[in-house]
Amino acid sequence: MCCQFTSASAIGSGGANVTVSSGGAVALSTGVADLPARINSVSTGALALTAADGRAHIIDFTVPNIANMSLGAVGAVSYSGTITPNNATYRVGGAGTSTLVNSNALTNSSTGNRDAVVTGKHRHPGGRQRSCGQRHH
Repeated sequence: MCCQFTSASAIGSGGANVTVSSGGAVALSTGVADLPARINSVSTGALALTAADGRAHIIDFTVPNIANMSLGAVGAVSYSGTITPNNATYRVGGAGTSTLVNSNALTNSSTGNRDAVVTGKHRHPGGRQRSCGQRHH
C-alpha cells in the first residue's frame, strides 16, 4: 500500500512523523527531495518516486531517516539521478506494481562489491517476472 501526499505541508506538523512499514510505501507528488526529513528512522518500507522525480537529483540512503528503506515508484518513473546506497546495498522495490527505470548504473564502491536487494515483483533483463525478496550480487 502506498500513501502519496500532494505536498510536504499535507503531511502535517514538522519533524519525522511518517512511519513506513515493510510492504508499504510513501510518495510525495512534488518529488521525494523534501521527504527524507519527514520519515521516522524506524521505517522499513519504500520511498516511492513519482513522475515529478524524473529529473536528476541525489537520493542518499545513508541519511539515517531512510537508511533502512528501499526505492520504489508510483506508476512508471524514469529516474536519471544518483542513488547512494546504505551499507553498500542497493534496496529497490516496494508496495504495488510499478516500473522504475534508472539511467545510471548501480555500481560497485571503490572499496568492494555492492549488493542489491529486490523486493516485490520485478523483471529481469530477459523479461522474466518474479515475485521475491532476493539479494543479488
